[in-house]
Amino acid sequence: MSWAGFRKAINRGGTQVLMRAGYIDTTIDPKYDGYKQTYRALEKEAVKLQKHTKGYLDCMRQINTSQSNIVETLDSLHDDEPSATITEYLQVIHTLSSSFAVFDNAYRESVHQPIVQFNNYFRDINQAMSARNQKKLDYDIIKNKVKRLEDKKEGNSRHMLYKANVNIDDQLRRFEKELSMTQSAYETLNNQLKNELPKLIELRKIYIETSFEAFVKLQMDFCNQNYISLNEIQNVMDKDSRHDYATGKVGDKVDDVLIRMNQLNITCNNAALAL
Repeated sequence: MSWAGFRKAINRGGTQVLMRAGYIDTTIDPKYDGYKQTYRALEKEAVKLQKHTKGYLDCMRQINTSQSNIVETLDSLHDDEPSATITEYLQVIHTLSSSFAVFDNAYRESVHQPIVQFNNYFRDINQAMSARNQKKLDYDIIKNKVKRLEDKKEGNSRHMLYKANVNIDDQLRRFEKELSMTQSAYETLNNQLKNELPKLIELRKIYIETSFEAFVKLQMDFCNQNYISLNEIQNVMDKDSRHDYATGKVGDKVDDVLIRMNQLNITCNNAALAL
């Protein structure tokens, strides 16, 4: 940082302290403040949305990996010949994994990345807002100096201090020129933000809703593909299994197996040892 930049930073910091204490008047623009408040709410929710869209994709990836691991483990438990149902399910899962790769790519391109790109604009906007705040502080600093010189000149005039006023006039001309420059720099950036912030806020509806529509359609297509593929597994199930599933007797079948396991000698012996 240059020496001039360092001095400006010190002056801005001191000005902010004096403003909070009420010793220096601060420039207020209610219209800008209103846009800023709405923008901050948008920024907060958009960042949250980016996090959730990434979280959804991570969960879907975990589900895809887990179901592949489950069926492969089930397949490995059959030392002899796996059941037709497991074999068919294994083939379906491999097919669905390929479908998921397409879903993954489409989701990133049409849902997550557009949100990321939208949020990337916040960095530039925040830099512009920070620059606007610095310009406002510079403007308030010079405006306060001009006001103090004018008050001093008025006091000298009442006491007929002509020579002192000549010196003040020189300072006033210098500071008034600087005031005009700082005011112009502040108002240019302030007006630009007041013009563009509401446009950005309005564009969020079209931009984010488009990504949301893509999210719903991708979900619907992927779930339909899963349903159609998984439904075909019923064709290789034996009639008794399909009947038990349709009538809700699968739980009874599982309970029967657990009873038979509890009746094994090895489980009985372990229960006795535990006592």
